[in-house]
Amino acid sequence: MSKKDKRSASREEIEIKEEESSLSTEQNTDAKNKGHQFFDVNERGSDENNNLIDEKVAEPEIVSAESDGTEHSGRHEGKRKRERKAKREEKEIVKMKNGKTKLPKKSFKQRMKTLGVLIVLGVFTGSGLGVWYFNTALRSNVDYNALFSEIEKYTVTPESVLQELFGMQSGYENWLDTAKSMGLTPADLTPAQNFILAEYNGSLADSFLFTGNGKVATIATQSVYSSKRFNGERYTFESISKGMLTIATCSAMDKGAKNVDVYKGQNVTPTSAEWQKDQTYTEEGYIDYAGGLPSAIQPYIINDNTILSSSEIVYDEATDTYSFTVELDPVLSVLRYARQVKQTSGLSTYPEFSSVTQTIVIDSDWTLVSTDVLEKYTVVAFGLKNSCTGTLLTEFQFNVDVELPV
Repeated sequence: MSKKDKRSASREEIEIKEEESSLSTEQNTDAKNKGHQFFDVNERGSDENNNLIDEKVAEPEIVSAESDGTEHSGRHEGKRKRERKAKREEKEIVKMKNGKTKLPKKSFKQRMKTLGVLIVLGVFTGSGLGVWYFNTALRSNVDYNALFSEIEKYTVTPESVLQELFGMQSGYENWLDTAKSMGLTPADLTPAQNFILAEYNGSLADSFLFTGNGKVATIATQSVYSSKRFNGERYTFESISKGMLTIATCSAMDKGAKNVDVYKGQNVTPTSAEWQKDQTYTEEGYIDYAGGLPSAIQPYIINDNTILSSSEIVYDEATDTYSFTVELDPVLSVLRYARQVKQTSGLSTYPEFSSVTQTIVIDSDWTLVSTDVLEKYTVVAFGLKNSCTGTLLTEFQFNVDVELPV
């Protein structure tokens, strides 16, 4: 054998020894790690465990450098397999980073453990989260309680309007004769003045019957019916809402009395019910409860303080009526009505209005003919805020025969 061949063989033997030494070191390290893992899990120092550890870290048999060609070839094949395995692992890591490899799905047992943890957390944190939800997410942006005490700031009395228009200081109930003698018609006044005087006229009537029909579109559509009656001696106000929920109440008050009786409905239909007395309020207590007395012509506050915009006054010669539309402040105009909606709808909190418009029709004698209301608001029901769109067409009759429901 030439010197060149000998040097080549010598280098090859050295490389084989280095590879075998490296393999031996890796095997020893793996064996020791496994032994320590076993020891950590059991955390016991018995002789039996020590024997197991000794078995795990036993020195592997080192293949002799003088092995034949078959063993030498096998070692190279093993090295290539390790290299291919390492490359596959590197590729899997790259795929996982890129989101292309899905992690193994959790077993049913693991999923149930996770669900159990979530349930426990829900039980122990539910109270706090509920308080936060109702105090923050469901809290109204309007402080109605503060505004209720200031209602008088936003109301305008008919006497003040008559003083402004005609200089009247007394005998207000005869204002219509004064207006006629001056040749005035509703077209000569503002929408606010017209409504205030028409409402005042209604309060002077010997009897009246107001009938309202409409609906509220929300999670499910609710029908709405209302009826106000006065027979000269007693006032009543019926309110019936029927749909996903059925709510029926009737309030009654004798003329000049200081108490209001409240009735609950049984065997309710969309426009009627059998009324059973529930409780009696003082006059002040009932206003806190429902916003206004049964004797009120309507619940909205409509004047220059609450009208945001208005249309022109249109005269219909065929019916001798005047009509106009007003857009109302969604907070100030409903300071009474918000209480009524809360009571008649069975709500735990006040509704929050975003828009209120009314189309009002009166005749040439400033008598109310009809009001057509369109309003949008949110209410809290079933623990959620729900958007509502309500419509109500009310028709007015004065000085007619009236049969009371209670």
